Amino acid sequence: MWRQPGALLGYLPQALQLPGDLTPSDLCHDPAALGRFGIEPAVASMPMSSLSAGQHRRVGLAQVWAARPDLIMLDEPTNHLDAPAMDLLARLIRESRAAVLLVSHDRYFLDHTVRRIIELTPLGVRSYNGAYTAFRARKHSELEAERRLYEKQEREEDRLKQVASREMEWFRQAHRHAGQNDFLRARANKGAARARASFARLERFRKQRIGKPRDADAMVLRMGQARKAGRRLIHASGISKSFDRPLFGEADVAVMRGDRIAIVGPNGSGKTTLLRILLGLEPPTSGTVWRSPSASWFYFDQTMEQLDPSHTVLESVSCAASARSPQEIRNILGALLFHGSAAGNRISMLSLGERVRVMFGRMIARGYDILALDEPTNNLDVESREAIERRLESWTGTVVIVSHDRYLLDRICTTTISIQDGTLRTYYGPPSASMTEAETEAGTGAESTTGARVSARAKAVLGPGAELPRECSRGPAKGAGDAAGTAYAADPADALVLQNRLAVLSAKLSDASASEAERADAERDFLAISRALSQMRRK
Repeated sequence: MWRQPGALLGYLPQALQLPGDLTPSDLCHDPAALGRFGIEPAVASMPMSSLSAGQHRRVGLAQVWAARPDLIMLDEPTNHLDAPAMDLLARLIRESRAAVLLVSHDRYFLDHTVRRIIELTPLGVRSYNGAYTAFRARKHSELEAERRLYEKQEREEDRLKQVASREMEWFRQAHRHAGQNDFLRARANKGAARARASFARLERFRKQRIGKPRDADAMVLRMGQARKAGRRLIHASGISKSFDRPLFGEADVAVMRGDRIAIVGPNGSGKTTLLRILLGLEPPTSGTVWRSPSASWFYFDQTMEQLDPSHTVLESVSCAASARSPQEIRNILGALLFHGSAAGNRISMLSLGERVRVMFGRMIARGYDILALDEPTNNLDVESREAIERRLESWTGTVVIVSHDRYLLDRICTTTISIQDGTLRTYYGPPSASMTEAETEAGTGAESTTGARVSARAKAVLGPGAELPRECSRGPAKGAGDAAGTAYAADPADALVLQNRLAVLSAKLSDASASEAERADAERDFLAISRALSQMRRK
């Protein structure tokens, strides 16, 4: 391997380990680099052991950028980063004059940073120009072309087999009837030569043809549908949480049957804490939480502490579903790519991605009404992430997700709870739009009023320069709540904005000139907004 002499390398490993007794200032002597990645002076003097995983990641990135390397290598750099930090990192990568090589499964991040994708396959290395979406479209086109070629070759092989079989059968008949007639025997021998040539042609064709195309191995989630639990599953009233500092103030949160809720916010804002409070795993500092006694829930903890390192994969899933037979458990594990002896591997020996698959095995081994998922796609490859998305999309139960994976959130969730500056706000529509809106509000000091939110949302969903319905400029509807956590359901202006957006999407779906990718995006947004409107009407 050749490397340019004198070239400076900056590397951020996936399993970043920074000494807990040192401070960010000890590890990075460039205050400007620390500040660029959101490490304020007060935080820069704190020991690393007291900082979150996201802050550890920021310090590691600051170290890389402070060195001003010629080549930057980043291994899963977005793990544990919040949306603003990911957007900042994407911008710095685009602006950097250094060469950048990164390993990432974050599709949104790849779409906003890279210009070339290198794929490692069992057949070798392949290079594609463009970002992630272009790469997937090209891969899809190639796979479809290979399938068409495979089917064409299947038909051609069948034709050659039939030709060879007919000629061999003709030879047998001719040889049987030729007897001692030299002329007929000569004809039969010529038929035998033609048959041998046909079989040789068939063998040459078989050696040249392509193998059967197949998608990359990905786990399969076979989940039973949720039960018809009560309409209201969780209701939190006036909850707040403080540790050494307040995380969020008094807020009301309701989780209804069929809700698809994303909890988003900066690192350290209390997303995981809020999820645990709703499930009863952690008490609020103030307020009350009611949970339906008939509803069952599954909690996917991003630390995966529920997994006993001494258990095998089979034991870990079996203990979560005692009603399942050993064969049923093995079938579940096989669908999660734990085949044969792999089911006997101990948890302590598994990679992080394999442990995530075990967690999903525990989830699907039983039926639940609520899935509470905290960073469920960390450490998973793209195929497995998409398998999770497909299954959750068709599942009829209630989902509450804490995640920085905007592809996942936009595909699954229709409601967003954003934690910004200690305040909970609730939005309807694609979570990525809600994140942008929440960051805009936080940056401009916008009040948590319905009118301000609707104006920002209208600009986000209808695009710049679009005409807004007159009703969108009104203030809050009579009786609309102004406490943190009040949803849009009480404001008719929100419904009007969403209906306007549906009309725009409907026109795009009927536009024959729209590309397949544009139509897919429009269909996804159309379904998400339709669900949001249905929830608003139910309330």
